[in-house]
Amino acid sequence: GKRLEHFLQALGNHETPYYDNKKRTEFNDNERMRKADAKAGRPSSIPSEEDLKKREEIDRRRYGQMLDGLLSDGSESEGSDEDEKELEEAVFRAANTAGSPVTSAREINALRPS
Repeated sequence: GKRLEHFLQALGNHETPYYDNKKRTEFNDNERMRKADAKAGRPSSIPSEEDLKKREEIDRRRYGQMLDGLLSDGSESEGSDEDEKELEEAVFRAANTAGSPVTSAREINALRPS
C-alpha cells in the first residue's frame, strides 16, 4: 500500500511539469506542423483546435464519470449516448483530416479508445 502510494506520488511529481510544458507548447507545435503540411501540399495530420478541445472536454467528462462510478459502487460508469456520438464525430473528422478516410462504423469503433 505505502510503496505504491509513494511510487504514484513520485510519478505525479514528474508528470505535472511534463504536462504543464506540453500545454504551453502544444498549440505552437500544432500550428507549425499544420503550416508544414500546407506548404508540402498535403492534408494536415493534426486535427483542428476545435476538434482537439472537444475531444479534451469529452475525455475529461468520461474520466470524471469513471471516477464517480469507482467511488460510488466500484464500477466504471458508461458515457452518455451524446458523448459517444460526439466522440465518433471527432474521431471521424480527425481521421479524415489526417488523410485516412474512415468509412464505416466498424472502423470508427476500432479507433475508439478502450
